[in-house]
Amino acid sequence: MLLNEFLREHDAFLEEQEKVRKLEAALSTVNERLKEQEEKIDTVSAAVVTNITGPQSSASPVAAELVLAAEVLGSARASPAHFGALAEMPFA
Repeated sequence: MLLNEFLREHDAFLEEQEKVRKLEAALSTVNERLKEQEEKIDTVSAAVVTNITGPQSSASPVAAELVLAAEVLGSARASPAHFGALAEMPFA
């Protein structure tokens, strides 16, 4: 009886250890993706700062920033034409 109780507790302990291993692996994956996203944000932020301090085009700076952000984030469908309506909108 004591042995059976010990074996049950031991099995429960092993299951908990396996859950912890899986959660640590998932956390590691999430942390890697977070670092990638931070790098992309830094790249876009640097590009926006460059656009703000650089020469301004006739199009809306917001539309230009949206196109640049889409390019940096890897959207193959983004183009200035997609944001043409934004370029005509008055932004403060």
